[in-house]
Amino acid sequence: MKKIHLTLIILFVALSLLFIINNTHHVKSTYINKLPYIITSPGYYIINTTATLNETAIIINSDNVILDGNGCVLKGMGNYCGIKIDNGIDIKIKNLVVTGWKYGIFANGYQITLENISAYGNKYGIYALNHNGIIILNGKIYNSGIKMRDCKMFNNFYNFALKNYDLDWDKNSNNIDISNTVNGKPIYYLVNKRNIVINKSSNVGALYLINCKNVSIEGLNLTNNVYGIFIYGGKNISIKNSVVCFNQWGIYAYKVDNLNLKNISSYSNIVGMHFEFSNKHIENCKMFDNVFNLVIVDSISQDFGYIKNTTVNNRLVYYLINKSNLIIDKYSNAGTIYLINCNNITVKNLNLTNNGFGIYLINTSNSKFENLSISNNWWGLYLTLSYNNTFKNISLISNIHDISGSKGNTFINVVNVPVSKDSRILRKYYELFE
Repeated sequence: MKKIHLTLIILFVALSLLFIINNTHHVKSTYINKLPYIITSPGYYIINTTATLNETAIIINSDNVILDGNGCVLKGMGNYCGIKIDNGIDIKIKNLVVTGWKYGIFANGYQITLENISAYGNKYGIYALNHNGIIILNGKIYNSGIKMRDCKMFNNFYNFALKNYDLDWDKNSNNIDISNTVNGKPIYYLVNKRNIVINKSSNVGALYLINCKNVSIEGLNLTNNVYGIFIYGGKNISIKNSVVCFNQWGIYAYKVDNLNLKNISSYSNIVGMHFEFSNKHIENCKMFDNVFNLVIVDSISQDFGYIKNTTVNNRLVYYLINKSNLIIDKYSNAGTIYLINCNNITVKNLNLTNNGFGIYLINTSNSKFENLSISNNWWGLYLTLSYNNTFKNISLISNIHDISGSKGNTFINVVNVPVSKDSRILRKYYELFE
């Protein structure tokens, strides 16, 4: 009886091995011997050539694709993509070098894996677009997000770009570990972490915090990425004594509770610091030579926090809450003005430039704004739930947008000079969303 059982086991193992071998033989590799090339069907593809092109080298227009770069180098001429994943599902790219492109790798889809990629000398080394949630294809569930291992990005204008179509970052499943580097420094992509310290010895190159709590960050120098520091959700985040420069966004924070920043220098980014719906406490920070130094978007229902002794191009940020009967004039050295729940404020004789908003009002009334030059901002004037204010002798010059929320307010001699279509500020603004 035992011999029969042993015979059956041996037979089962043999049949299993035969099944695996047969199925392995059915996976046929397709060699790519000429570029450009478009992949339109699932399979295993191997690059077997190098080229310098002024068009996208390889477009993946199919699901369930493995592309093995075979160590080949794809060179561009400053435009297009080395590899473009066009809304694909279950795509893996590995063993490849891309240089000289606008996008070394452009990855748009679900369950994307990048492994052993070198990207240098591009505008964007690796640019990934997230979707939210999951997708079902042929009865199989695929997660949104990107998995990256051993990818090296260096000497790109923006080494690493990870963006989301929506702002629900907690609905994707990115898996990016510290084997991935930007200019030789690891990417930290942390999700739901608690009670951690990140300091100079961590040698961080780009930092993402998704729903993290009790995080202390100090002594970082973050440069040449789309986001130097990106924070989504979470609570009790402290950043101090750090530098962010030459990024698209130096610091971007969305719906963070108790965000504390102290002694931060943010310069030569498109946006120095950007805060949305966050309870923030900002002290002794400097933003300068950014296209838009400071962007703050608040809601009437949130906890606002405070901003103290913080400057934009060496001029003070005025972030006032529940104030009345004040005058802000040329002697105040104001660079941008936020008035929240304020009444009877006079703002006059100022030049407000290069920020998210020249003047930003929430629930502010009975105030006067006179003799102001407001230029090169994202918005010149932005009013929410604010009425019975008077704007007189206002020059709105080359702002991306001029006025929002004008109803119920008085405007006298407001001059608008539209932004030039070929201006640097407009080009940089569009770059944020390309």
